[in-house]
Amino acid sequence: MTLGQRIQELRKERGLSQEGLGEALGVSRQAVSKWESDKGIPELDTIIAMSRLFGITVGRLLGVEDVQVHPDVPEEPEQPEIQEHPDMPAQPAGIDPIEAVLHRYAEETAKRDESPWRTHRGWIIAAAVLLSAVFVVLFAQLGSLRDTVKLLRNDLYTLRDIVSLNQQSLSGQIRNTIYEVLAEEEQMLSTFQWEIIALDVEQETATLRLSATMKEYTAGSRLQFCAAWEKVDESRGQSTGDWAEGPNFRSELTLPLNRETEITIRVEDAAGNIREQLLPEPILELHPENVHLSAYNLTLPFAVTVTGFGITSTTAKTERADVEIASAFPDFIQPEKAVMTAFLNGEEILHEVMSIRKSDREEGVFLASLEEVYVDLTMKEGDALDVKLLVTDNLGRTAEFADHAVVEDGWLERPAFSAPVVVARE
Repeated sequence: MTLGQRIQELRKERGLSQEGLGEALGVSRQAVSKWESDKGIPELDTIIAMSRLFGITVGRLLGVEDVQVHPDVPEEPEQPEIQEHPDMPAQPAGIDPIEAVLHRYAEETAKRDESPWRTHRGWIIAAAVLLSAVFVVLFAQLGSLRDTVKLLRNDLYTLRDIVSLNQQSLSGQIRNTIYEVLAEEEQMLSTFQWEIIALDVEQETATLRLSATMKEYTAGSRLQFCAAWEKVDESRGQSTGDWAEGPNFRSELTLPLNRETEITIRVEDAAGNIREQLLPEPILELHPENVHLSAYNLTLPFAVTVTGFGITSTTAKTERADVEIASAFPDFIQPEKAVMTAFLNGEEILHEVMSIRKSDREEGVFLASLEEVYVDLTMKEGDALDVKLLVTDNLGRTAEFADHAVVEDGWLERPAFSAPVVVARE
């Protein structure tokens, strides 16, 4: 007899319908129908409840105890002796051993079936939360990462352009260096020097002494200097020196003051063969303007305190307050006298002869200073300081220079290093 047939037989013996048995066990009628047709098996706890409902042991319900069951009076089964497992707790008297085993089995099954799932479910939920947080962070960082990539791409393009420009610049520098080296190797001279030995201001001419040595000198060679010049009025001309004997060649040339002078050398060997070469650097210092003196920093000897706008400012003082007078040809032209006159808002406040000395630091610079070093002035907004300097050189020529400073926005605006205007020259 199957389990389903026994359930059906016991149900009918107790006068229960499928629906009544289902209600007693807390299941549906369809479940009872499946059991009785052997299409389903009750759960263990349901089997235990069913055995108690029918008043029989679980073993009898399952068909493992072949004992006749009286339809009216349930017979108390003998309790077989069961050797207790050392890990199994002792069972109280009067409990069906099989039922106890099934209870134990159901509990262990529940632990195996439910606890892992709950534990796994907890881990799954935690992992899901963690992944969600990671996704949120990654999504938040994605925009920033995208912007960073754009910036890096722009930096890469900029770096590429810089590298390209540097390559072009480096290529140009290398090319120029190569040209310079080749040009230097092609130069026939190892040294070249020039100096002014005479200056005629009235005739506006200069006499130069030129000297040179050759890289490869052969006995009997001689050299000639030729100067091609262009004057300020754009007229052109040439001056040619005499042939000079080596190995140290020296010659003199007299030529007019000009805007630019190019020097060419002609070398003749013992056999009469002549080679010519243009020197790479032209002479620019022979400009006619260079025969005149220049003066700078005319307002420097004045220590000015400016008042206004609720503040007071004072120009800085140095150890000395000197006006610079420059000469392009200090060996031929020097300042001999300097007279300074100053006006504050058109009213004369100073007229004094300055002392002159040669600068120890710069060639061609002379320093003119006042006896008291500084002149202290107090000025306010809109006040103007005008300074004039009358300079006479060793050739008897006089030049007058002028400078202007005004207080604007609470500050004395003055061109500290700009060349002042030349008012007149004699």
